[in-house]
Amino acid sequence: MITSRSRYGLLLLIDLADRSRGGAADIASVAARQAIPEAYLAKLLAPLKAAGIIATSRGPGGGLTLAKPPEATNMLEIVDALEGRAGLGAETEGAAKAEAGERAARTWKLLDEKIRKALAGTNLSDAAAAAALEYHI
Repeated sequence: MITSRSRYGLLLLIDLADRSRGGAADIASVAARQAIPEAYLAKLLAPLKAAGIIATSRGPGGGLTLAKPPEATNMLEIVDALEGRAGLGAETEGAAKAEAGERAARTWKLLDEKIRKALAGTNLSDAAAAAALEYHI
Protein backbone atom coordinates (compact mmCIF):
# COMPACT_ATOMS: atom_id res chain seq x y z
CA MET A 1 0.00 0.00 0.00
CA ILE A 2 1.21 3.48 -0.75
CA THR A 3 1.21 5.35 2.56
CA SER A 4 1.82 8.85 3.83
CA ARG A 5 5.56 8.12 3.60
CA SER A 6 5.31 8.12 -0.19
CA ARG A 7 2.82 10.98 -0.30
CA TYR A 8 5.04 13.20 1.85
CA GLY A 9 8.16 11.97 0.09
CA LEU A 10 6.67 12.97 -3.23
CA LEU A 11 5.84 16.44 -1.87
CA LEU A 12 9.46 16.79 -0.75
CA LEU A 13 10.78 15.69 -4.13
CA ILE A 14 8.40 17.94 -6.09
CA ASP A 15 9.53 20.84 -3.92
CA LEU A 16 13.17 20.02 -4.72
CA ALA A 17 12.36 19.60 -8.42
CA ASP A 18 10.69 23.02 -8.46
CA ARG A 19 13.79 24.54 -6.92
CA SER A 20 16.40 22.43 -8.72
CA ARG A 21 17.94 25.44 -10.44
CA GLY A 22 17.87 27.58 -7.32
CA GLY A 23 20.32 25.53 -5.28
CA ALA A 24 19.86 23.43 -2.18
CA ALA A 25 16.81 23.65 0.08
CA ASP A 26 16.86 23.30 3.84
CA ILE A 27 14.53 20.82 5.47
CA ALA A 28 12.79 23.44 7.63
CA SER A 29 11.81 25.48 4.56
CA VAL A 30 10.51 22.45 2.69
CA ALA A 31 8.53 21.35 5.75
CA ALA A 32 6.97 24.81 6.06
CA ARG A 33 6.15 25.13 2.34
CA GLN A 34 4.62 21.66 2.16
CA ALA A 35 2.93 21.68 5.60
CA ILE A 36 4.75 18.51 6.67
CA PRO A 37 6.10 18.09 10.20
CA GLU A 38 9.86 18.60 10.01
CA ALA A 39 10.56 15.57 12.20
CA TYR A 40 8.52 13.33 9.88
CA LEU A 41 10.22 14.74 6.80
CA ALA A 42 13.63 14.12 8.37
CA LYS A 43 12.80 10.39 8.62
CA LEU A 44 12.35 10.23 4.85
CA LEU A 45 15.79 11.56 4.01
CA ALA A 46 17.86 8.44 4.77
CA PRO A 47 15.98 6.03 2.48
CA LEU A 48 15.80 8.61 -0.32
CA LYS A 49 19.53 9.30 0.01
CA ALA A 50 20.38 5.59 0.14
CA ALA A 51 18.39 5.07 -3.07
CA GLY A 52 20.34 7.83 -4.80
CA ILE A 53 17.28 10.04 -5.22
CA ILE A 54 18.43 12.99 -3.10
CA ALA A 55 21.80 14.37 -2.07
CA THR A 56 22.66 16.34 1.03
CA SER A 57 25.43 18.82 1.62
CA ARG A 58 26.62 20.68 4.69
CA GLY A 59 27.77 24.22 5.23
CA PRO A 60 26.77 27.55 3.73
CA GLY A 61 24.56 26.95 0.72
CA GLY A 62 24.13 23.32 1.74
CA GLY A 63 20.94 21.39 2.17
CA LEU A 64 18.88 19.01 0.06
CA THR A 65 19.02 18.61 -3.71
CA LEU A 66 17.92 16.01 -6.20
CA ALA A 67 20.76 13.60 -6.92
CA LYS A 68 19.85 13.50 -10.61
CA PRO A 69 17.51 15.38 -12.96
CA PRO A 70 13.80 14.94 -12.15
CA GLU A 71 13.15 13.15 -15.45
CA ALA A 72 15.73 10.50 -14.46
CA THR A 73 13.82 9.37 -11.35
CA ASN A 74 10.56 7.49 -11.69
CA MET A 75 7.75 7.04 -9.19
CA LEU A 76 8.52 3.35 -8.74
CA GLU A 77 12.01 4.18 -7.48
CA ILE A 78 10.51 6.64 -5.00
CA VAL A 79 7.83 4.25 -3.71
CA ASP A 80 10.28 1.35 -3.47
CA ALA A 81 12.73 3.53 -1.53
CA LEU A 82 10.08 4.71 0.94
CA GLU A 83 7.76 1.71 1.22
CA GLY A 84 9.97 -1.21 0.32
CA ARG A 85 9.37 -3.64 -2.52
CA ALA A 86 6.23 -5.10 -0.93
CA GLY A 87 4.79 -1.65 -0.30
CA LEU A 88 2.25 -1.66 -3.12
CA GLY A 89 -0.28 -3.88 -1.41
CA ALA A 90 0.25 -7.06 -3.37
CA GLU A 91 -0.24 -10.09 -1.18
CA THR A 92 2.47 -12.66 -0.86
CA GLU A 93 1.67 -15.94 -2.52
CA GLY A 94 1.23 -17.75 0.80
CA ALA A 95 -1.15 -15.16 2.22
CA ALA A 96 -3.22 -15.11 -0.97
CA LYS A 97 -3.51 -18.91 -0.93
CA ALA A 98 -4.75 -18.80 2.65
CA GLU A 99 -7.38 -16.20 1.72
CA ALA A 100 -8.81 -17.28 -1.62
CA GLY A 101 -6.57 -19.72 -3.38
CA GLU A 102 -4.47 -19.60 -6.51
CA ARG A 103 -6.82 -17.33 -8.50
CA ALA A 104 -6.56 -14.60 -5.90
CA ALA A 105 -2.78 -14.92 -5.89
CA ARG A 106 -2.70 -14.48 -9.68
CA THR A 107 -5.02 -11.47 -9.44
CA TRP A 108 -2.81 -9.75 -6.86
CA LYS A 109 0.27 -10.45 -8.94
CA LEU A 110 -1.36 -9.00 -12.07
CA LEU A 111 -2.47 -5.87 -10.19
CA ASP A 112 0.98 -5.46 -8.66
CA GLU A 113 2.58 -5.66 -12.12
CA LYS A 114 0.18 -3.04 -13.54
CA ILE A 115 0.73 -0.65 -10.63
CA ARG A 116 4.51 -1.04 -10.85
CA LYS A 117 4.42 -0.46 -14.63
CA ALA A 118 2.36 2.73 -14.19
CA LEU A 119 4.70 4.02 -11.48
CA ALA A 120 7.78 3.19 -13.56
CA GLY A 121 6.27 5.11 -16.49
CA THR A 122 5.82 8.31 -14.50
CA ASN A 123 8.92 10.31 -13.68
CA LEU A 124 9.40 13.02 -11.08
CA SER A 125 9.31 15.70 -13.77
CA ASP A 126 5.85 14.46 -14.85
CA ALA A 127 4.67 14.47 -11.23
CA ALA A 128 5.96 18.00 -10.65
CA ALA A 129 4.25 19.23 -13.82
CA ALA A 130 0.96 17.60 -12.81
CA ALA A 131 1.21 19.11 -9.33
CA ALA A 132 1.66 22.56 -10.88
CA LEU A 133 -1.55 22.36 -12.92
CA GLU A 134 -4.31 24.69 -11.86
CA TYR A 135 -7.91 24.01 -12.70
CA HIS A 136 -10.22 26.90 -13.50
CA ILE A 137 -13.96 26.76 -13.91
